[in-house]
Amino acid sequence: MNCTWQIVAPVGERIAVWFTYINLHYSRDSPDSRDYVDMFEGMSTSHRTSYIRSFTGPQWSPTKMPPTVVSTSNALTVRFISDGSATDKGFRLRYEAKVIPHNGSCGSIRFLDASNTSGVIPSHQGRAGGMFYSSNMTCEWQLPQIPDLKTDVTLLNISLAKGDCMWLTAAAASGPGRRTYQVFIGWNTRSINHTHEPAVDVWMHFKSDSYSESTGFLIHFRLYNGE
Repeated sequence: MNCTWQIVAPVGERIAVWFTYINLHYSRDSPDSRDYVDMFEGMSTSHRTSYIRSFTGPQWSPTKMPPTVVSTSNALTVRFISDGSATDKGFRLRYEAKVIPHNGSCGSIRFLDASNTSGVIPSHQGRAGGMFYSSNMTCEWQLPQIPDLKTDVTLLNISLAKGDCMWLTAAAASGPGRRTYQVFIGWNTRSINHTHEPAVDVWMHFKSDSYSESTGFLIHFRLYNGE
């Protein structure tokens, strides 16, 4: 069996899912012989960008259920896989939508030193307090410029809803034209460090669509002489 359920709540709400019963086939002698339930952020079943966790086995009881899973946006996907080698009693899930406050104001640059060579930029106001960014946002930030210094940008804990994206553009220190660096679209939850060669007029861009929301990201930046 291969069954998939997509749970979608109104924009601005999160999905809480919990088991009221679970008893799935699992072979200790052959770990590949098992049935399991996967949970994913959003509408995707990509293990690389959307995976939350899996549940399997007969070890659960009414007094020992798996933990509640809460999505980071208004969509969550549940998938049940049975390998067909054996059967068991299955599972039962419940879910509910919870209202999460959100904020439509773009984050502000906050410098971390007096020389203005390092700082942080949240995707939106209220991110540190657990708020979601709003739909239909367009944000741009110009990083400070100091001649002959390299720009180091670290993107932390990126979580973008499907259809939302962020990217960085910069003009080369020598030569014409602009370059578009790493582009992130849809679901990611990871830390990425990307160091750029000397550049001028460095901009970060963020755009959300009208469909769903998430927790956004945090940008760390610093200007340094390369030593």
